[in-house]
Amino acid sequence: MRLRTIILLAVLFVLILIYGGLFFATVKIKIQISSLDAEIEALKTRNQLLTYEYLKLQDPTYVETIAKEKLHMIEVKNFYVVEINPK
Repeated sequence: MRLRTIILLAVLFVLILIYGGLFFATVKIKIQISSLDAEIEALKTRNQLLTYEYLKLQDPTYVETIAKEKLHMIEVKNFYVVEINPK
């Protein structure tokens, strides 16, 4: 009877160790899933912003406005090309 009790306790101990390991592995995976879900949402938001910016940059009027306001460029109506012939 004493040997049987020791064996049952040993089996119970092993099962508790296995369950504990699986439990903590499951918790770790759930934390990783949560972290990845947050990263996915951030990337979706970033993708929407980049798509919006891309579409704005397809508009020549917007590009011209940016060139004038931010880069201080001006539209040249007439320009001359001067060729210099080396001797």
